[in-house]
Amino acid sequence: MGIRAYRPYTPSTRQHTVSDFAEVTRSTPERSLDYL
Repeated sequence: MGIRAYRPYTPSTRQHTVSDFAEVTRSTPERSLDYL
């Protein structure tokens, strides 16, 4: 799982990092969980 770092536009976002869920997230939902 990667880490996404943001550009420091303001001093508060200088060290702002967030987990990247690209490897975990699917493009389509799980069929067994979709009830509609």
